[in-house]
Amino acid sequence: MTKEEELKQNQDNNIHIFYSCNDTFIRHLCTSIASILHNADKKDLLSFHILNNDISQENRNKILNLRKIKKCNIEFIDIDNELFKNCPLKKGFPYLTIQSYYRFIIADIKHSLDKAIYLDCDTVVTSSLSDLWNIDLGDNYCGVVQDMNAVASHEDEERLNIDAEFNAGVLLINVKKWKDENISQKLFESVKKLSDENILLWMDQDGLNYTFDRQVVWINPKYNYQKCAVDNLYYTKYTDEEVKHAQDNVVIIHYNGGEKPWEKRCDFYDIEYYKSLYYAGWRLEALRLFYNHYIKQYLIYSYEEDRHRVLSIFGIKIKFRKKH
Repeated sequence: MTKEEELKQNQDNNIHIFYSCNDTFIRHLCTSIASILHNADKKDLLSFHILNNDISQENRNKILNLRKIKKCNIEFIDIDNELFKNCPLKKGFPYLTIQSYYRFIIADIKHSLDKAIYLDCDTVVTSSLSDLWNIDLGDNYCGVVQDMNAVASHEDEERLNIDAEFNAGVLLINVKKWKDENISQKLFESVKKLSDENILLWMDQDGLNYTFDRQVVWINPKYNYQKCAVDNLYYTKYTDEEVKHAQDNVVIIHYNGGEKPWEKRCDFYDIEYYKSLYYAGWRLEALRLFYNHYIKQYLIYSYEEDRHRVLSIFGIKIKFRKKH
């Protein structure tokens, strides 16, 4: 391989990944980054850009320690929340914070890039992101996966008068187009318009969908396989075969449903989260979650039998007479 070919290969695989985060979500951010580093190809060059305004030095060190898994670049970009003072928040959705809007200004911050990947912190990656990175966006604003919430998505499409709703937790961004067309300003204007009309619901996701309607590339759902797709599957941009293939060949797992693997067993690639949490340095917590959610409930449980309450502990049964 010539030096020119090697340089081109390195450039093609220099993957820039953005997150928005605050101090309360550090564990999940580290878990997501650890999953990328652990499952990356050897040739992948990875640069992480952490958009934040309050991450402590202690937590920054936790993130920087992830470089032990695989060599990479990690950059902390401090954001002034004053830029988002007119962006509304919804009291009923505490997990949607002001940081959700940070993705709006990625092209303003890193205008020298041609493209970027944006990931929500509640994601886990199971293989190299190079194929996602190399998708041709043409003259579209971003590569996206349709939101698969069966109830909300159809209603949202009518509410916003759009062709189809995409989930904003995974975005392959055409940074050059965003910068050339001053997209950040258009996104802020869209959010204000929807808010003034009292139809803004999903905050940044509404703004992105309203602004980019019909100017996106619908990428394979394996790049944003969503928790809500398990019980409430809804899609119009994919065939049944594509969705089944995505389920069996998932690249990015998105825990965007109400049930989270760090809270209780949700039977949605839980083990992938526990493994990545372990790689990220939370080893005891990963083992505790696995034990509580997969082992304890089978080895230690109770049930009623005639007039007794039976407690089974590792196969040993202890009977207690029920009180009347």
